[in-house]
Amino acid sequence: MEYEIINQDGGLIADAGDKIIEFETQIKKLQALEKEFKEELLKQMQNRKVKTVAYKNLTISLVKGSFREEFNKKKFREEHEDLYNKYVSLNETNDSIRMVLKEVADDGKMDN
Repeated sequence: MEYEIINQDGGLIADAGDKIIEFETQIKKLQALEKEFKEELLKQMQNRKVKTVAYKNLTISLVKGSFREEFNKKKFREEHEDLYNKYVSLNETNDSIRMVLKEVADDGKMDN
């Protein structure tokens, strides 16, 4: 799928910008609905003591809460900079894009 997104002056073509805004808005709405749905699903599975639910090619499993170890990299670096520098490595990452969609208030103004 190839179509022009960036014009010759380096600006975003309006139609492409509108599509990105539409996509990002829909994704945020769907993620909020998904979160709400999963919270209700979790609550019902806990209340009914259901461990696993299967439907067609979907399997939903209740995962009990637990504790996990986490390494405090920032604190270690501050307290043991020599050891940190000895074991840290730099890895190259690929170019990518980051999109930030600012919230728009009901009056049409951008929220800060």
